[in-house]
Amino acid sequence: MGNYRLSKEKLFQLQSFSSLVFSVWKELVVVGTPEGLECNLTLPVPTPPVVSLNHLFNKTFASTHSTNEVLIFEVTSQISQVLRVQAPETILKVSWWQEECLLVGSQGNLYQLGLQTGKLKVFSQGLFGQGEFVQLSLWKSTLVVSSSTKSFLVSETQKLQVGTKPRKGAYGACAICDLVYAGRPKGNLWEASAQGVVLKTSSFRFRGEPIRFGLLYQHKNFLVSWTGSLLCLLDPFSKALLLNEVFPPDTELFYNETEAQVYAAIEGTVYQLNFIEEEEWFQKHSGSGSIDEVIEFLKTNSEFHSLKRLEVVCKRVFYHKETVSSENKAYFEALIEALENPQQNIPFQEPQKAAPSEPDMLQYLISTKVSPYYTAALKLTKKKLLRAYYFQSPKVTLQTYCFFRDYTKLLTKELALVYLLVLNSELDKVSYLLEVAKLSLDKETFFELKQLEKNLINTKLL
Repeated sequence: MGNYRLSKEKLFQLQSFSSLVFSVWKELVVVGTPEGLECNLTLPVPTPPVVSLNHLFNKTFASTHSTNEVLIFEVTSQISQVLRVQAPETILKVSWWQEECLLVGSQGNLYQLGLQTGKLKVFSQGLFGQGEFVQLSLWKSTLVVSSSTKSFLVSETQKLQVGTKPRKGAYGACAICDLVYAGRPKGNLWEASAQGVVLKTSSFRFRGEPIRFGLLYQHKNFLVSWTGSLLCLLDPFSKALLLNEVFPPDTELFYNETEAQVYAAIEGTVYQLNFIEEEEWFQKHSGSGSIDEVIEFLKTNSEFHSLKRLEVVCKRVFYHKETVSSENKAYFEALIEALENPQQNIPFQEPQKAAPSEPDMLQYLISTKVSPYYTAALKLTKKKLLRAYYFQSPKVTLQTYCFFRDYTKLLTKELALVYLLVLNSELDKVSYLLEVAKLSLDKETFFELKQLEKNLINTKLL
């Protein structure tokens, strides 16, 4: 199974995107703000500040408010109130479960609300303390409730804790098939039975570092983890990390359990998020869409580097002469030349002229194909490349060393190799890298750097 890519389908442009919550069902987008409710198909309705917003069924939604009110409403040509209830505490979440509304209170209590009777009754008490609620997900006739210290399986007849070891943090939990998954610190994921017994612990890492689990949602047979800025798609059965996507700060995510669909409000726009296998994405986009986007994809996916796979892209670039940035065209021409002449080394030579100005930095680093650092450079983000570019100055200043010291703690193996490239493998800088970064580098990279230091010392002695 290959990795996945994320595609975003724009649904709605928000009027305001500060302090909002939102909910989506098919073509309906409902947003809650401190001023009230608004919808993409109706006029806004003023209400007390909205705490949470949830889709129940069809065109029926529930909003909870800072005044402890719960409003059940339907969206047709306007937002119409169905039921308004005063709860004994602030309600953080409302879900549609067993033909009733299930409410999660801020003080750790669960309530049931019948739409016909309008009566509120306690379902479970004291699951967690004030401010500890993280997530509620539905699983058959069982609720999976996650707090900042533990997770529970709650039904009408029993309340079971998932595992016995406590945790501290906003880690979610949900179920797939007959198994429960709960996030743990240091990139660990518990797999538990329907009785809450932990069967095994899996560890997930990205570029050598443990990923941080957040809210957990089911997407087909995969898990979606959301931390507030990082979205991960995982296969819990093969223990594979299929997608790792960083979002801007203040992004809000909504998961519709009825549709098993993920939505995101990103800088004022609501998008539907779709997960697509890279193979499917490439087949779809290689013949249409943005040619620059296709070439950017090729930079980080070497398994698609073959003349047969790139035949359609070649026609678009060389025959139809579609518009493409000079940077990407240079990269693609070099890639095709390398594929046509496999017996040759990477065809680019390092430029003899001085390093270009900062606007040309990205093209310079990508076009400087010096093995083995080239592949590593392609995996890096532009931000990390900017850091690396900083060290191309032949004269080391105190400012450079301070900058270097700040970022060595964040090194990945690929970034360490790129540093060595742009630092020209100078002995004092390699030694400094080893001294400062040895605690954050994996063993393989550390020993590679150690060997390089040894070679440089021997060269200096000759």
